[in-house]
Amino acid sequence: MLLNSRGRSSRFFFSALLVICGSPLDSLAAKDLPLRMVIGTHVVCRARPARSAAATHAFRLGDIVLAAKETHADGATWYFDPNDVTSRSTCWLYGSMTTAFERSDPAPALLAMVDHLLQRKDHVTFEEYVEADNLLTSDRSYSHSASTYAQTVVASGLLQFWRLSLIDRAVAGRDAGRDAVASNPLKAAWMASHRDLVRYFEPGARWYLGAEPYWDVYERFKDATWADELAWTAAQHTRPTDECYSDCVLQVRIIDGPLQYWTRLPNGRAIAIALERATSMAKYAAEMACYGRDAARAERESQSPVPRPLLEQIRNSLANVTAPEKSALLGYLNDAERKCSAPR
Repeated sequence: MLLNSRGRSSRFFFSALLVICGSPLDSLAAKDLPLRMVIGTHVVCRARPARSAAATHAFRLGDIVLAAKETHADGATWYFDPNDVTSRSTCWLYGSMTTAFERSDPAPALLAMVDHLLQRKDHVTFEEYVEADNLLTSDRSYSHSASTYAQTVVASGLLQFWRLSLIDRAVAGRDAGRDAVASNPLKAAWMASHRDLVRYFEPGARWYLGAEPYWDVYERFKDATWADELAWTAAQHTRPTDECYSDCVLQVRIIDGPLQYWTRLPNGRAIAIALERATSMAKYAAEMACYGRDAARAERESQSPVPRPLLEQIRNSLANVTAPEKSALLGYLNDAERKCSAPR
C-alpha cells in the first residue's frame, strides 16, 4: 500500500461522498444489477459508447461498477454505470477493461485483472504492477460473508502464482534498477516490504525474484492443472551470478534450475526444453572445464577438474527421465569429466 497515498486520499473523499449521497451499490435496486470490476489502469468512462467520446470520469484498478445497461457500439461492448457520484454525468465503460464481479467470490475477477496486466504488450510501469499487488493484498471485501482480497489470494494457488509473476515483472523492469529505486523512497520502501520475496544482486545492480517462492506455491498445489507451468517458471528462476565457470554452471544453471523441474516432473510438458537448456549449459561447462585448471595435475591424479559430485548428481537425477533429449546432456557431462584428463 506504499505507493497509493494520493489514491487513498481520493478514495477517502470518494467514500465520504458515498456516505453523504448514498451508494448505489448498497441500494435495494442496485443489488439486482450485475457488477463489474475495472481490470485496466487509467480507465475512463465516456459520455457515450464510443472511443472518441469525451471522458467524464476516471476509475482506478479494481473499482467496482454497476452494469445498468449493455450495448454494442464502435466495434465493442460497452456498459453503462449510473454510479458516477463525482460528476453526475453519463458514464459508459469500454467492456474489455472490465470483467464480471461476484460479491461472494472475487477470485475470478482478480484472476482476470492479473491476466490482463500480464498479457499487455505495451510497457507496464513499476507503479502499475505495485497497484495490482496492493489490490491483491488488500483487506477489501464487498460482502460480510465474503473473504477479503488478501484472504482470497491465500486460498488460491493460481492467484499466488500470478501475483509472483507480477512482482517478478515489477522488479525486472527498466524502472526498477538500482538508481531508480535508490532515488525514489516509495520504491525503496516497497522493495523493503517485499524482502521475503525479492533479493538484490550487487554485481548486476538489480533486484530479482528467486525460485523459492514459486517452489513453495508448487509444493502446496502440485496437483493443480497449472502446476506444470508453475514448476517450469520456477526452474527458470536461477539466481544471478557474476563470473560462472564449469562448477558454477553445473550447480546454478542446471542443478538449481531445470534439474528441479525434471526431478519433480520427469514426464512434464516442458521436459524437452528443460533438457535442451541443461544440455546447452553442460556443453558450456565442458568447453570451460580446463579454464584456469592444472590439467597436468588432474591427469596425474586421475581427477576431473569438474567436481564429480555435481556430475553424479545430475546423472542420478535423470534416472526417471525417458525423453530422448537426455542422451545429449549425458554426453556433454561425460565430456566435462574427461576433457582435461585426456592426453594432449
